[in-house]
Amino acid sequence: MKLFAATVVGSAGERVSAATPLFDTLDDHVQDAPRVVPGAGSFANALEVAIEGRLYWRDGAIRYTLDGSDPTPSSPAYRGAFFLDHTATIKSAILDANGRLGAIASAKIEVRDVTPPSVDRVAPAYRSTTVRVRFSEPVDDSALAAKNYALDPPIDVKSVARVDARDVTLDLASAPVLERAYHLRIAGVKDASPAHNAMAATSFDLVVKGPVFQLEHVTSEQMGTEIRDVANLPLKATDAWTLNFFVKTDKEIEDRTLIAGFGKCEQAEAGGARYLAKFSSGIHFWSHNRDVRTHTPLDVGRWQMLTTTYDGHLARVYKDGKSIGEREIQLADDQSVVHIAPLDPWDQKRRFTGDIRGLTIWSEALNEDAIRSLQAASSEH
Repeated sequence: MKLFAATVVGSAGERVSAATPLFDTLDDHVQDAPRVVPGAGSFANALEVAIEGRLYWRDGAIRYTLDGSDPTPSSPAYRGAFFLDHTATIKSAILDANGRLGAIASAKIEVRDVTPPSVDRVAPAYRSTTVRVRFSEPVDDSALAAKNYALDPPIDVKSVARVDARDVTLDLASAPVLERAYHLRIAGVKDASPAHNAMAATSFDLVVKGPVFQLEHVTSEQMGTEIRDVANLPLKATDAWTLNFFVKTDKEIEDRTLIAGFGKCEQAEAGGARYLAKFSSGIHFWSHNRDVRTHTPLDVGRWQMLTTTYDGHLARVYKDGKSIGEREIQLADDQSVVHIAPLDPWDQKRRFTGDIRGLTIWSEALNEDAIRSLQAASSEH
């Protein structure tokens, strides 16, 4: 690859765009083969298989087969990593813009699954009757039997619904008590392999946590202030977190105005800062060079709930409990400081002048059910 020119902007605003894009016509390009990961081997458990393009490929252009036959343009399109629970010879190739397949990659993966599934994650939701369980591999319909799950202290499991091949959601008779320690016992769940290996009875700790920071009423004196050394703030780059508050403004606020958030409120390391803001396009999550833009306006004259969640990879923005934007981003480690209506970090002249209530920060990425619970619990706003 040859680079003929590049443009670097020290502080890229939302209106910055390339004057003239550079491109290669690729007239002399010969399509190379993709790569199967892992390339080959023998395995005693179901495993995740990925097919990776090399140079010059388009999303959705990889075709593949699992039966050892050569792929054709009508073969299944690769959409993402998949689990393999049986021996297969995977062949794949890339379809070019003219409908021709390039070189074929081949990998024989031998799988004799004799390993029962395990549980990767148990995730309760704040003030919610749902608990999400993620297994280590795809599971069969035994995972949908409520009798295979038991909570101590007792709460009845009314039903179980499938989310996808690995995840299920338990519907409980009542919401777990906040900060109380529960034990979830799971037994008899089988994987989806030909052997249908059953997991032994295993118990998992379950605690519904409250926010690590909470400020129910923000006074006029607190607007423009910072709170330092807040204990347990989720400040590591890959920490999961949720930022939530209610906001009201009686007039249009200027673009590129920060409302509230945590971390350094400055243009420094990429991925530093975690703030909800108002930009020209609408409600906006700002982290230095790691923004999530939405096209949903900040309303004037009414209370509305704004939320951002981050699970270590994906940031989502919500308004009144409804998702309005998302983006995969990589954050940086940050400082333990909460800012309420700070001056903007670009010009140091804009400050939010409306009202803020119910400011909370959580050390987990709340799911949509939990976010709706926050909305319902604070309906007076």
